Amino acid sequence: MSRIFISYRRDDSASISGRIYDRLVAKFGRKRIFKDVDDIPAGVDFNAYIRNTLRQCTVALVVIGRRWLDIQDADGRQRLAQPNDLVRIEIETALSLGLTVIPVLAEGATMPAPPDVPESLRELTRLNALPARIDPDFAHDMDKVISAVEYALSSHTSPDIFRRVSVAMSKPKPSVETVVDADASLPGTSPQLAATSATLPPSTPTRVPTPAHAKRTAATSMKKPPVIVGLSALVIVTMIAGYFSLQGFRLPLGGPKTTRTSLSPTATVAATPTQEPARLPFRAVSPGPGCDRQNSWPHTIGS
Repeated sequence: MSRIFISYRRDDSASISGRIYDRLVAKFGRKRIFKDVDDIPAGVDFNAYIRNTLRQCTVALVVIGRRWLDIQDADGRQRLAQPNDLVRIEIETALSLGLTVIPVLAEGATMPAPPDVPESLRELTRLNALPARIDPDFAHDMDKVISAVEYALSSHTSPDIFRRVSVAMSKPKPSVETVVDADASLPGTSPQLAATSATLPPSTPTRVPTPAHAKRTAATSMKKPPVIVGLSALVIVTMIAGYFSLQGFRLPLGGPKTTRTSLSPTATVAATPTQEPARLPFRAVSPGPGCDRQNSWPHTIGS
């Protein structure tokens, strides 16, 4: 669970820091806010405890009042200039762990100039600060502070993860060299190349692909199995033949060429008149004495 750390000086901004704490508790809950060194158990190393507490935090609010830079110890020395100053240790630890540090300028305070703070705290002076003025502007200013904290909680990487990634990136990486099968005793072999080949582990050689090998690999990846090509051609031919069959055409695959005319279902077919057989010319014949006028065929008299 990400927590929020509040760093402040009691002699500088105790009152407004308490109000900031109350607004953050109302928004995020008491368990997520760390404010006062009074929570540190007795007999515990302060530096180690603060560092462990800040590892659990994502955001550190540094409340800077009007006297934040000028507070002095019992001997009249500037507290912030002392290496064992508690506020200085808190800010240095938060910056080193990669937390989102938000300076909060309380009650009209201004950001100290970089030459006025120790070298380890000059990064703080370059950070964008938010105001926390007294009433009637306090509620409006705290809305901005809470919005900035919510954004940091949603986008910030855990400090512990940040530390592990930084350590992993800082480790030296082994250099990758091209392994050449050469012996130092062969003529024309440089001692540096032979020493490099000898120091690299034989089980992890690095092979550099040649241009010819790259071309063969590309040509092999572009080839298609012949079965797929044959099936694709068969499917295409079948689809074309089916299309012409539905349209009433027949592919000229051999034999005499024939043409069929496709007829729509609603077309009316005109009947072709059939040719009548040839008739003999008719010649009128007058009836003879042996013919019956009532019949065209002759009759025999007396039959």
